[in-house]
Amino acid sequence: MRWPTLYIALAMIFMPIQAQAQCANPSAPLGAIIFNEDHDVYQGCTTQGWWSFHEYPTHPCTGTTSDPAIGDTCEDGSIYAGLSPDGDVPMYTTPADAPGGATYTWNDGTSNYTYMSMANCMDASPGTAATCQTGEANTAFLVGATGEPDYPFAAAEYCDGLTAHGYSDWYLPAQDELNVLYTNKNMGDLNGTFNETGSIPASYYWSSSEIDITSARAQRFSVGNQGSYGKFGGFAVRCVRR
Repeated sequence: MRWPTLYIALAMIFMPIQAQAQCANPSAPLGAIIFNEDHDVYQGCTTQGWWSFHEYPTHPCTGTTSDPAIGDTCEDGSIYAGLSPDGDVPMYTTPADAPGGATYTWNDGTSNYTYMSMANCMDASPGTAATCQTGEANTAFLVGATGEPDYPFAAAEYCDGLTAHGYSDWYLPAQDELNVLYTNKNMGDLNGTFNETGSIPASYYWSSSEIDITSARAQRFSVGNQGSYGKFGGFAVRCVRR
């Protein structure tokens, strides 16, 4: 076992020297702190011997400290899709679109439009506004907008209500998160799971990013185009979680 040659000895100011316990392998006084290079943890010398302060978190997809490859299926059945631009944290998706190839409207399918009080996502990825990245916050906002004339916001409601692979924290990805799915759509077990055929609405996927009173952002997975589409239109939905 490798141990560093130096450690920090934290003196127990009010404890008599004769009462201090000693730790072995390596030998150190009570209160010493070391870094165990073999196990990647900091450890402190206590009256019970060496104790770890923490361990590096394991990746929920692999059960180890190493990241999976994009497109790897996790033990729970979800698929690692890459890093979400909302914090650069691991993002996972389901292995299929909403059941049966169903399409969902962004709003309630009517022209009773609401100009939502969320910043407009006006440009393609990487979008300038935060709402181009923050799908989890966008979804929570839409689900909570119960007083709006075009509520419910069907695509967001579907993902928010989804329980799959042992989790219930799914959400409708923001534009730039949706673009991560598009960019990685041919990687590993993601390959072949998206609709890439036909004309509108086939191959089009909703994001949770609004652009103006009548339209929201969507992406065509056959070619990658991002654009503005009427909220009443029915598109495919692929939910994600972080």
